[in-house]
Order: sequence, then C-alpha cells, then structure tokens
Amino acid sequence: MKERVFFEAGTRLSLVTGAGEKAREWTILGLVGAGSTTICYTAESGGVRGRLKVFDPADGFGFPEQAMKEYQKAYERLRRLKAENEDAALLNNYMPPSQLLFRFDEEGKMRGLFVWTPEDKAGSRFDTYIQAVREDPETMPEHKLFNILGVLSTLADFLRVLQDLGYTH
Repeated sequence: MKERVFFEAGTRLSLVTGAGEKAREWTILGLVGAGSTTICYTAESGGVRGRLKVFDPADGFGFPEQAMKEYQKAYERLRRLKAENEDAALLNNYMPPSQLLFRFDEEGKMRGLFVWTPEDKAGSRFDTYIQAVREDPETMPEHKLFNILGVLSTLADFLRVLQDLGYTH
C-alpha cells in the first residue's frame, strides 16, 4: 500500500475550475484533518482564507478518476438545482458556497479533485459551543438553551428542504 502524502504548510498548488482554464495559486496554511477519502486543509488564495478539501483515500491509491467524475456530476447537479429552483435556493441558507477545483497533468488528464469553501462567517463550531455550555452550564442557561434550540430548528428546516427536494426519504 502506498503511503498517504500530506501537504506541508506553505505548499503552493496551481488549481483550475476546468480543463483549459487559467490556474489560480492556493497556499496550504495547515492541516485541519483527514478522513477516509479526503484530507482537509486551511488554505488561502487571493487573500481569501478557507478550507481546501483534497480527495485522497486513506488506501493511498489516489481518488479514482471515475469517482471524481461522479462527484463532479453530483456537485454540478446541486449547483444547478440551487440556481434554478426557487425552493432549492433555501439550501444557500444551510450550505456554504463551494467550488470544485482540479489539477491536470501535461496531457490534460485529471490528477486531483479539490473542493474550496471560503470562510464566510466568523464564529465557533457547534461542538465548541456545546463544550463551553458543558463547562459552565450555570451562566445564562436560558440564553444557551435558546441558542441550541435555534441551531436544532435550523437543522430541522434544512432536512425538510432536502426532503421536499427529494434528496431524503
């Protein structure tokens, strides 16, 4: 099995939105984490920071080209759905904007699939908030409960939109 390769902080990548497109530079700032099929980094391009997710399975054999194409089709379908369907536009309230990026070799063959999600909101993650509540449940408990219920209500709305659009049963 081939060893999984991680980008070091400071690594620069030239990525494109499609074959034949002008490449943009991305700088890896640090590792966020790795899952079974992706590695996620904090990155920057053009002065904008965000998350750059690299499809790279833990088996180290690279993301199969067919799987990249299937992911690309699903991404494009969701993008069109959000743009063309008034009800689907509600998804924009729950899903951050993202962009597919690619790396191609000299022959034009796709050699990497990336998803860029710019930082769009300042704030903390929900798990961080829950940990803070657990550490100090006595301070402003009504306010904390209100915030938690608000997040759960938003999540329920998101799931309803997905169900109305036929993505869940």
